[in-house]
Amino acid sequence: MGVAVEGKFFDWQDWDVLDDGMYQYYTVELKQDIGIFHKGEQFDVGIVDYQHGVLTLQRGKNAWKFHLRLEIGDAIRDETSA
Repeated sequence: MGVAVEGKFFDWQDWDVLDDGMYQYYTVELKQDIGIFHKGEQFDVGIVDYQHGVLTLQRGKNAWKFHLRLEIGDAIRDETSA
């Protein structure tokens, strides 16, 4: 189950580090719609490549790639600053 940034987008059963900034997740289930796919759909593998900004979802021999984009939200109040 996801607890990292990826956990916002999908849950997984297991994972591996492929390279610096590249992670592979197994038995992925979407937590939200991504592209043409809907919440609850499952994939054999999800690969997050932060170096190139790409998410790959694989089911069998088929693979779909999506651009990753970082979004910055509202400021978090820091109690130590004035």
